[in-house]
Amino acid sequence: MFVVFHVRSGPAAGWRRRLSSHQTVKVGGTEWADLAIPGDPRLAPVHFQLQTDDASCRLEVLTADGTMLVNGQPVRKRVLCHGDRIQAGGTEFQVEFEGVEHPQPEAPRPLRISFKRRRVAGVEILRGTKRASPPMELLEDVARIQPAWLLVDFRRAGVPLPAEADRVPDLLATLPEPLRRGRSLRCLRYGCQQVGLVGQLWGRDCLTCLFSSATEERLTKTIRDSLAAFGRPGFLRSQLHEDGRLSRLLPSIAAVLVETTDPEGWELFPNPDIVAAWTNLGLALPDPQDPAGE
Repeated sequence: MFVVFHVRSGPAAGWRRRLSSHQTVKVGGTEWADLAIPGDPRLAPVHFQLQTDDASCRLEVLTADGTMLVNGQPVRKRVLCHGDRIQAGGTEFQVEFEGVEHPQPEAPRPLRISFKRRRVAGVEILRGTKRASPPMELLEDVARIQPAWLLVDFRRAGVPLPAEADRVPDLLATLPEPLRRGRSLRCLRYGCQQVGLVGQLWGRDCLTCLFSSATEERLTKTIRDSLAAFGRPGFLRSQLHEDGRLSRLLPSIAAVLVETTDPEGWELFPNPDIVAAWTNLGLALPDPQDPAGE
């Protein structure tokens, strides 16, 4: 099998390489990469890796933020198919297969947790409980394919500021104290060290979990532009129950996870476009149910 890997658009448009079976190559913008793409300053020195075998080609992202786009959807790892388009930095690549039946996408795997999927007044909602389906497990499931962020009001939580949060600016620091109303707001990139923090803060109406492949700068701007909605997770949840509110209020956010009025419960509001994307990325969701028909 051969994989033809070429640049469709960008500073190196027309650049082309042919990979054979059982090759592993790193692609980036400098000589540190096996395949160096000239002229694109937005490419990381080593941006992603391609690994071929007798019948497939696998992509793995190697940058710190851990995501890139394949056919417009965020991925971390992916078995590529004939014709897939890969966006990295300011360059768009395409892969084509020769000498083999074109690989098909991997079958989606179910989420490990149990939940109910509902569509209420046109709004897609995934619902679960902390006891049956801990939100920490949902975060871990989805964070494997979509970067997750924690938006925390540590003042409201009444807990000491963790060391990793102390290095993150308070998004409300520039507001006069009367407008802050004793609140703080810090946005932390979710990682394994935050698993315990989510369990500690859940149920205190001080934590919102966001899923987004946007840059930290863009995500911070979205939050600053929507500070009124982020005042408290409970208020944000009420806003998201309005059809289309998520995409209008939070245009760069794929989904929002919040607790319900029952501190043991949680609701996940996905952007309408992200459900299909998650399925393509390997998460199988049950068909939504209409509560009126239950």
